Amino acid sequence: MRYTNWRKCENSVFKTWRIWENRPLKTWRIWENLLDKICRIWENLYKTVEITRKTALGNT
Repeated sequence: MRYTNWRKCENSVFKTWRIWENRPLKTWRIWENLLDKICRIWENLYKTVEITRKTALGNT
């Protein structure tokens, strides 16, 4: 399941792609990998915050 924040991050990747689509392929691959890592970190951080919040509130 993808979270709303992940979707926002993913949308920003596509917007960036539109800017970078005319760049050389090698440059785009480096940029794509960087964006993918950033989005994964963002998603993991969001999951951690959700788990912490649920634990703090006592909700399971």
